[in-house]
Amino acid sequence: MRTGTDTDGVHARIAVEPARDCPLRDLAESFPIRDLIPADAGSAPQLLLDTPHSSVVADREGVDPVVSTDGVTICRLPDLAPTVDDDPCRHEHCLAQGFGFLPIEPYSHRWAGSQFLVNVAATDSDQIEATIDRFREAGFSVSTEQLSRGAGGVDVEAERAVVDLTTLTTRQRELARVAAERDYFDPDGPSAETIAAELDIAKATFSEHLRTVQAEVAGQLFSGGE
Repeated sequence: MRTGTDTDGVHARIAVEPARDCPLRDLAESFPIRDLIPADAGSAPQLLLDTPHSSVVADREGVDPVVSTDGVTICRLPDLAPTVDDDPCRHEHCLAQGFGFLPIEPYSHRWAGSQFLVNVAATDSDQIEATIDRFREAGFSVSTEQLSRGAGGVDVEAERAVVDLTTLTTRQRELARVAAERDYFDPDGPSAETIAAELDIAKATFSEHLRTVQAEVAGQLFSGGE
């Protein structure tokens, strides 16, 4: 498998949301998940939760707290351990089982509310698109949160991409500017729900405007603005 760790080429942050019931999503909506350690060789996956006391999650079905330290509780999820006959998430692939089903290995990932945000890097946009397609084929709802293009591996003259923002409405530019200023596109930035609440608008409205902005920017980046 190709591992997406190059600093050049195309980088993307992809928001993945389970379309069906998902134990990981349910946990993420209750407790901030700092990290997911996928299952390996039959072992149960583990989560690092931002909660200092294991007793907070001890009564959650399918969650076994292991240890709490430095404000983090490490938990095992025995119900999500790989088995031959059972798929607890009822997707073609469970996120707790790792990313072997993807053409590119994410170089970082985190949960933000109900969404699983993954960061991938590739030498061209086709690999990014293939990764998005594979998530969708596995039964997940997917949206692209961020796209950027580096200097090496694609075009040595592409260190900075020039984007024509006049194709966007004033409101779209305003919300994109606020999102950038609030570090929304940063892997550790605030969620769409948080920023929408600060702006006193619906999360769906904020997300729809940003999707339009991202689609326009992506079109200019990858099609030369044609």
